[in-house]
Amino acid sequence: MLLDLRLARENTQENGHEAIDPDGEVQLAREVQWSMTQIEEFLALLQREDMAYLLRINVLAMGRGSLDFAKKLLQEKNAPPPPTPSPGDTSPEWCKCNACRPMPNEIENVCCKRVTCITRFQAFNNICLDRDILEVCIKARCDIQADEFNFSMESFRKAAY
Repeated sequence: MLLDLRLARENTQENGHEAIDPDGEVQLAREVQWSMTQIEEFLALLQREDMAYLLRINVLAMGRGSLDFAKKLLQEKNAPPPPTPSPGDTSPEWCKCNACRPMPNEIENVCCKRVTCITRFQAFNNICLDRDILEVCIKARCDIQADEFNFSMESFRKAAY
């Protein structure tokens, strides 16, 4: 995939178009869209048996908790989108960033206390919500503590913190 992205960049540069904008956001969005198109085209050509094989190998055979992860992905995909907060909505009194929601336990009610909440930054999505990054964190923690790898949703949540 990295090779594909490099080739796309080289083709863009050869065609005389701007390869990377100052922020990198537009270029990243283009590359993500291009990658998604490639994935969709690849999946469209697969037979049901091949898709099942890839699912077993890449999702379910990755370790304990992977089936839980796959089920959770489908639940989230099929769930209705969360309601967008309207200007009249009030956040909890302890929230300063206006992105927090009340949690069941008082100890969980914590705010980042920033004007722009850290959950709205792309770096948060790239680090705290990226499955591959979280797996590396889990493996490193398990290696240090001499534990078995555990890829349950609880373990992913812990790694995200």
